[in-house]
Amino acid sequence: MAQLLKPVNDPSLLKTTHTGRSTSIIEKLRIMFEPTDFVRVINPDTEAYVWQWLPPQKEDVTFTDGTVPMKITHRGDPEIWKLDSGQSGTLVGANAYIMIDGLVKRMMAKKVVAREPNVKPGQARNFNFSDDVAQQEWIEVIYLGLDNPFETGAKVATVPTTLDIENQIDNDLGISNATRKGQEPQPRTVPKPGSRAGEAIEAALG
Repeated sequence: MAQLLKPVNDPSLLKTTHTGRSTSIIEKLRIMFEPTDFVRVINPDTEAYVWQWLPPQKEDVTFTDGTVPMKITHRGDPEIWKLDSGQSGTLVGANAYIMIDGLVKRMMAKKVVAREPNVKPGQARNFNFSDDVAQQEWIEVIYLGLDNPFETGAKVATVPTTLDIENQIDNDLGISNATRKGQEPQPRTVPKPGSRAGEAIEAALG
């Protein structure tokens, strides 16, 4: 008879010596918390971090009629999220998977660039994103634990305006775009009303 040997959140499951392969960042996170959990995260970088996330309710799957039905996936526009340098916020687990995965890789890449700032033409850096030890170190910095966004004073990550995003892109590219200065911010893109993420933001904003 099949039996449960360990709970799914057992830390020893992160070890990969028995398989000989590394686990991905998201695989590690799936052991730590569920997609429906609310978790607290922080941006340890010296600059803002912006990422995209597509909530499940914005994805619809249909099948065509016929002898050989075809699966068709309809996706809405993704949400764009932002955490400023040193800012923490509460995210639903599925969103946190994407945020932490991207930010861990960014921090790992920055460390490699700082160590090897000058690369000769024709050479490439090895960022080694599959390094289990480095992955876990950064996960423990960024992931602060489970959270309850419905408590008084809880904060969620902000949804930036279009102008915020354009300025962040300029900053990342080292461009000074004077034509944007003084423009009015565009309406915010917020989660769909009624969704758990949307309720969390509404609760935090009062």
